[in-house]
Amino acid sequence: MRMRETPRSLSIYFVIIGLLGLISNLGGMFQFKGDLVLVLLVLPGIGFSVAFLYFGFRLRSLLPASTQWVIRVLVASAIYWIILFLLTPFAGIAEAVQLVIGLLIIFYLIRNIRRLSTEMAVQTRAAEPGASADAGANRPHG
Repeated sequence: MRMRETPRSLSIYFVIIGLLGLISNLGGMFQFKGDLVLVLLVLPGIGFSVAFLYFGFRLRSLLPASTQWVIRVLVASAIYWIILFLLTPFAGIAEAVQLVIGLLIIFYLIRNIRRLSTEMAVQTRAAEPGASADAGANRPHG
């Protein structure tokens, strides 16, 4: 039996990732408060963390209509992580492992968001009036 993510479980992922990212990035801001360049590098991370929290709380309403927007933010956050990794002068094995794990999580979220969005769209179409299996039986033949 394969475990499948639900909108609720994905929402929990987003909230956890958003909270951890916010804590980490705010900590980085205070740690780098004397270096403007490093603080500016941390600001997008705060933005992504807030976006992830928003996704966590609003995912069910975002899925059918705004799936591509959510996916674009996820891809942008992955690109941001890669850029940060490349800009880190002393990035080692631990940082590379963190990057790979983060990218795998992003890929996992994107895949499940696409699947859930498709499933919700099919359910919505099936629930519309006149969308029964025999809807084509009443059409005139030409």
